[in-house]
Amino acid sequence: MQQTFSDLTSALRHQGAVRGLPLIDAALLDDDQTYTASLRTRLSLSELPLPIRVRAYVSDAWRLSSGWYTWQLS
Repeated sequence: MQQTFSDLTSALRHQGAVRGLPLIDAALLDDDQTYTASLRTRLSLSELPLPIRVRAYVSDAWRLSSGWYTWQLS
């Protein structure tokens, strides 16, 4: 799915929401165990549309990555 945003701030706001990410089949988890998941993201410059990619390669503002986000699975 491809989406278009009017500016970088809008794109980042949308990227910050994780929806429907399949991690593991719940049937594989033991009810008596605690599980921890961690996730981090980065912007892949090579996946940007060509006109934006050229600007992104020369600007540090486009070198984006998140810190680690960790949560408990239940």
